Amino acid sequence: MPLHRITIQPDAEDLAIIVAAAERRDIDADEIIREAIHHAAQRLRRRTELSAMRRSGG
Repeated sequence: MPLHRITIQPDAEDLAIIVAAAERRDIDADEIIREAIHHAAQRLRRRTELSAMRRSGG
């Protein structure tokens, strides 16, 4: 699947929390955002797989 660049507009408070956490961990804020997106995708994948299992009776 090709990768697409997207733009997000976080709330100022959320962005401040991310930036502060990045400074504490000595990493880029981008890395925290990528990690959050990855975790969200995993959660959605699991939810989709569970729903499919329930529909199929498994």
